[in-house]
Amino acid sequence: MGVPVDELAVVTVDLGECGEVIAALERAGARVVSDADAATVREARSIALVGEGSFYDGAAYLRDHGLDAAVLHAVAHGAPCLGVGLGMCLLYARGAGDVSAGAPVARPMRPTPSGVGLTCGTVFEYKGSLFTRGLGLLGREDDLPATVTLADEGLFGIRDVAALKDDGAAVQVLGMFIAAARDAI
Repeated sequence: MGVPVDELAVVTVDLGECGEVIAALERAGARVVSDADAATVREARSIALVGEGSFYDGAAYLRDHGLDAAVLHAVAHGAPCLGVGLGMCLLYARGAGDVSAGAPVARPMRPTPSGVGLTCGTVFEYKGSLFTRGLGLLGREDDLPATVTLADEGLFGIRDVAALKDDGAAVQVLGMFIAAARDAI
């Protein structure tokens, strides 16, 4: 199916406050295709990953729906990516906490702090703590900043959805993402 070149694919991990993010994207001039499937995301010219909830559940959702590979493919082929709320967290290599009881734990032969070599949503242990592997586009989620801007890599993040209403830095990041998305068309 694919996304028309002037539209933005939005992946929602949990409906939560995604309506506010979609509205902010539309106010900024984006034409939005919401609840995009893996095939649409794979071919997207730009992506917004939006959600709230636990890192473990979000990463498992991406994996189970083939969205992890689709996002990584699109970004590798130049699509700018904006993560908002949980979506920003999932851009990182790992997240801690909220691992469901009874979740299988991978035991790599050479464990790394970021779970290198593991797929998104895989639970792994490192130095006695459980983590969930994220998309790995950013480093480890040890100290999460309010916003992330790696414009040269096409990666943007806003930690708090509410910041889109009144935080100048978050609005600026949104504007930079929209500009990058337009340049990708």
